Amino acid sequence: PYLFKNGEWAEKIINSDAELQGMFDKMATSAGVRVFGAWGQRSSRAIQSTRGPIMMPEDVKGLRLRIPAIPMLRAMFDRLGAQSTPLGMLEIYSALSRGTVDGQDNGFDLAIPPRFHEAAKFWSATDHVNELVGFFGSERLWKGLNEADRELFRKASREAGMVTTQLTKQLDTDAIEILKKAGCTYVVPDIAAFRKAVAGVEDDLEGKMWPKGFVARLRKLQEA
Repeated sequence: PYLFKNGEWAEKIINSDAELQGMFDKMATSAGVRVFGAWGQRSSRAIQSTRGPIMMPEDVKGLRLRIPAIPMLRAMFDRLGAQSTPLGMLEIYSALSRGTVDGQDNGFDLAIPPRFHEAAKFWSATDHVNELVGFFGSERLWKGLNEADRELFRKASREAGMVTTQLTKQLDTDAIEILKKAGCTYVVPDIAAFRKAVAGVEDDLEGKMWPKGFVARLRKLQEA
């Protein structure tokens, strides 16, 4: 959580960092999937709740929260004391409506179109994760391309990413008005308090999901 300062930094680092590119190369070898771009800023992840606005980290304690099956997010919300439950997108509306969960973790781009705000009226812009659109394909296909054709794919991913970012920023602006018109409450919580509360939560996953020192190095790159 809070790894990148913003989406621009995420795009800059993910598409240029040598260690990350090495990790992508290993994935191409082991899984047969070639990542050739990560462009296009998605909506920042937030907490949408049925119980009330989330203003401070302690407000998350005891919250029955839907999350995707991502270990880092589970570690974050475990640290905050939430009762996190992995659910697929098609299950969220029903779970919120029936009270099976008290809230869900998502960005505007995945929460507004399915109208989750009809069931959960409180949106807290914690902005704890900046996500991008990944562009990938078969490694076997990639190996069969010459460098000029590969560059066409990379160029197309950058151009598609620019359009995605423009559309997302417009959606994010419109979403706040959509929430207000639907009688929802939109708040910006104490981001500094959230950053402090989850600081170091990635330590337990060091050496397992990424090399030791990797996260610290990416944070330091953004201090320049």
